[in-house]
Amino acid sequence: MASINKQIYNCVYLIRSETFLDSLDNDNFIKYVIFYLMEHIQDNYFIAIADYIKEFIDEEGIGISDLAAAANVDRKQIYRLMNKEHIPRLSTLIRISLAVGIEPAKLFSIKFDFDRYMKENNILKAGSKNKLKY
Repeated sequence: MASINKQIYNCVYLIRSETFLDSLDNDNFIKYVIFYLMEHIQDNYFIAIADYIKEFIDEEGIGISDLAAAANVDRKQIYRLMNKEHIPRLSTLIRISLAVGIEPAKLFSIKFDFDRYMKENNILKAGSKNKLKY
């Protein structure tokens, strides 16, 4: 999968080709860009978490409406998470995981290659003065 930077570049290129954007003011243009990027950028860690929650929901036979009510979130948020359309806020993700029966510590301890993720997304480990590492 392409890195996030490559995906952003491709999205910006596609956005620039949209002729209707010339009529938008700055605020609406920024909102459009953010919305577009959220729909088109795939984050491997988010996908892994969404898959884990979806698998648990399927195994337990939990209905989306029941889950939304139990988590006190809109049903649309559950669908967006399951379809990997939108990365929810951390608080929403925790509400959903608790309602499903997954402790947040377990949710965030899924097997995932963070070293690869860091390289793909150009994430450095912050260190003391000039000691940045991959």
